[in-house]
Parts: sequence; C-alpha cells; structure tokens
Amino acid sequence: MNDVLDDLVRTRHLQSTADVERFTEALERLPQVLDEQTALALYDVFDDDVEIPEVMFGLIHRLEKFDPASCERVLLSALPGLLARAPWWTETIVVRFINNPVSRRQLVEASKVATPEQVSALRATLSAIAAVHDRAGDLAREIMREL
Repeated sequence: MNDVLDDLVRTRHLQSTADVERFTEALERLPQVLDEQTALALYDVFDDDVEIPEVMFGLIHRLEKFDPASCERVLLSALPGLLARAPWWTETIVVRFINNPVSRRQLVEASKVATPEQVSALRATLSAIAAVHDRAGDLAREIMREL
C-alpha cells in the first residue's frame, strides 16, 4: 500500500502526461475497500499546486466511496493538515460533504467529538465557503451555528 501512496504523492502535481498516467494507475491500484488509515493518508495527496485539477477529482471520488460510517470522522482528522497545505481542495471537499444532507448531518455529529484543532479547521473552512458560495455558503453558516 505504501508504494501506491508514494506514487500518488510523488505525482500529485500532475506536471506531465507521465505524472497523470502514474497518478491514475496508482488510483486504480487502491483496494476497493479502504481502511481508515489509508483514507486518512489519501488526504495527504491533495495539494493546491496541481497542473491538471480534473485528474485530482478521481481521488475525491475514491474517498467518497469510503465507509459512510467513518467518512466524516476521517475528514475531520485530516482537516488541519489539509487546510494548511491545500485550502482550495479543502473547500471543494467540504462543499461536497455539506451539499449532501446525510453527510452534512454526520459531519456535525462527528465535530462534537473532534479535537479543538479539527473544529477550528472546520470553522475556518466553513467561513471561507460562506464568503464565496451561495447555497453552500448558507449551509456552511447553518453548520457553524451548530458547532
């Protein structure tokens, strides 16, 4: 598994056709069922300095297939580092979560047992979303009232 994660991190900037091919191949080598440790490690792959962001959405789609019972908890665990390294991707991922009513509710519930650092990163992300998105901004403000 480490070789797959290493390939994803090494090629995450997608600066060449070869990087895109290696990144895509590494995504395909991920197991169908992700464990929490692997899902958490996948958030480390996101970086805002990427040449072809469309390819990175394959990683988002893969993470969205992760166990719904722990998906939001893993996101919250990853959020402080993710926000520091990749604020654009952080907003993109959180918008996808809050646009889904079930995920939105689970995110609020998971935040109740999250660390202060995780809740702070979530608040910062929601504030950024509220400042620039219409519908998602309304949802972000609604969540912030519950935190």
